[in-house]
Amino acid sequence: MRKLVTIQVIKELEPIPNADRILLARFEEIGWQCVVATADGFSVGDFAVFLEVDSLVDATQPRFAFMATYKGRVRTVRLRGVLSQGLALPLAKFPELAGLALSSGLDVTTALGVQQYVPPEPVSVGGDALGHFPGFIPRTDELRVQAYPGVLDELVGLPAVATIKCDGASGTVYRWDGHFGVCSRNLEMKDTPENAFWKVARKYDLADRVPEGYAVQFEACGEGIQKNRLGLRGVDGFAFNVYHIPGGRYLDHEEARAFVATLGLPVVPEACRWESFDTTLPELLELAQGVYAGTRNQREGIVVRPLQERYSPTLVGRLSFKVLNNAFLLAEE
Repeated sequence: MRKLVTIQVIKELEPIPNADRILLARFEEIGWQCVVATADGFSVGDFAVFLEVDSLVDATQPRFAFMATYKGRVRTVRLRGVLSQGLALPLAKFPELAGLALSSGLDVTTALGVQQYVPPEPVSVGGDALGHFPGFIPRTDELRVQAYPGVLDELVGLPAVATIKCDGASGTVYRWDGHFGVCSRNLEMKDTPENAFWKVARKYDLADRVPEGYAVQFEACGEGIQKNRLGLRGVDGFAFNVYHIPGGRYLDHEEARAFVATLGLPVVPEACRWESFDTTLPELLELAQGVYAGTRNQREGIVVRPLQERYSPTLVGRLSFKVLNNAFLLAEE
């Protein structure tokens, strides 16, 4: 479960030109920066309650009343020319945390009743549900590197790859126990003419091509999906994961690409390869910038992984994370 709200220690407070009422805060253990109110009285070394982007708060509560403008959703914004990603508030605003043994990184999401904002799926990727997403396949989800900067240390020295994050809707096709299934992010879908995931499955005859025991995860992109930032005609799919169900493992990068080639399905483009990863967070944020080929549309970002699958103690799971393009996030808001 994503840690939306954590206790963090303020590492730096930087003045913002011509803005006496706000400061730019950075933190000891996370890679986010956000604007804080001077009136909140923060000092370097203080604990703060930090809410990540896409936290959804109750704007009827007095402490979150200023969030009503944003309908309670924490967003990426630019204030006085400074990028702010997240929300940091003083402990005094949260009496329900009194008495807790506080430490940097402590997850208080549940204690504060904060939910995650989930954008509604476009109609074209909806439809009639056949059932829940199968429990024997991992869901498609990548954590942001700023929330877990320690993953960069885990990746240092390893052969790695960054692939472009295609902006669309994530889908999964699989065959298990003789059954071929097509899923959205959260549901298995019935075969209907307008469902985007089934359009991709039919386009590449995946019902006949996906072998027993495999799941292929892809981004469905094109007309009617998000804002069609790739500038496609119709709907297409771009594979980014292959999962071997009986083995309970993802295929390595090259193995997965070779597998997808047998299906005829496109794959997400590569943005960069490293023989020995040695890239900093600011460098990754710069690499995430850019536009989709043949368009002027900001791309969503990149996904970074080792070429060979690896467990991450920091993520307590697969070593894989996303780096979003800040220009894309600002355009979205």
